[in-house]
Amino acid sequence: MKTLSSVLLMLVASASPSWAQARQQMAKPELPPAEEPQIAMFDVADIVQSAAERQGEWAELDQASRLAALRERGEQLAEVLAEFVQPSLFEGREEIRILDNKTLIGALRSAQRDWIQEQLDRLRVSPNEMILIEWRSARVSEELVRQLGLSPKQHFVDDLPGLLESLQSHAADLLLAPRVMVFNGQRFSIQVTNQVAYVKAYEVHESVEPTGARLVDPVVDVIEDGLLFDGRALVVDDGQIAMSFKITHSELERPILTEETDHGPIGLPIVHIRSIESRTVLASKQAMIHLTTESDGQVLLEILRVEIVN
Repeated sequence: MKTLSSVLLMLVASASPSWAQARQQMAKPELPPAEEPQIAMFDVADIVQSAAERQGEWAELDQASRLAALRERGEQLAEVLAEFVQPSLFEGREEIRILDNKTLIGALRSAQRDWIQEQLDRLRVSPNEMILIEWRSARVSEELVRQLGLSPKQHFVDDLPGLLESLQSHAADLLLAPRVMVFNGQRFSIQVTNQVAYVKAYEVHESVEPTGARLVDPVVDVIEDGLLFDGRALVVDDGQIAMSFKITHSELERPILTEETDHGPIGLPIVHIRSIESRTVLASKQAMIHLTTESDGQVLLEILRVEIVN
């Protein structure tokens, strides 16, 4: 089970005291708990059922498909609570599982049990609470980064419109990915890709009737580049959203290199892949900025914004 100290952490200056304390705990290796974990059980049948029924096609599903949907929602609930529970789980001694899509069971400390109960109560009170997730990126010069007062570290911005206006006034080319709206606690995925076709190889048919001539057919393949942004988000306090996510950029070198063969040229695509994996806590309507200096000296500026929608 992945612990909270195993990934990069980004701190929010304006966080509530409880989450400020939690992030201090996440920022250092976790020590074995002084309190022995005890078995705790939570009835979550109503939460799992409600989450499964929110699928638009629920009424048309057969019994097997409904059971699969319940199983998926139950597993997602267990995973998101295990990922964000405070204090974080101590690997090898504490865990959370779902039984029969109805019962959460875990080896937990008292503070963890209380935290989970609070989250379950929230899901019951606000079952339709949703989270809006937006992502933007731009390639800008290091000089513009300095003018905007940004450093290589992460930044948290409350005045996102002002920042976007500054970027646009400097002719920055902003890429806006599709927005995604997810129910509280669910996984999300944003994908923006380009598909490029190329000749991968040739198939040679030695004898073709009726002439007996040799036929050469190109084998065409498709390669993708672009953005994949996925993760999960959970409302943990009023106005506070805990997130874990991974952003993967794939960039295809253009034009595609070619190599001559006896039957014609074939493509040799080269794709550069880099990933950002992180955890953070954001206030609703707050934005986070991440900067990456690229090999050509340009800076990739990425903006993540979240908002609670009731």
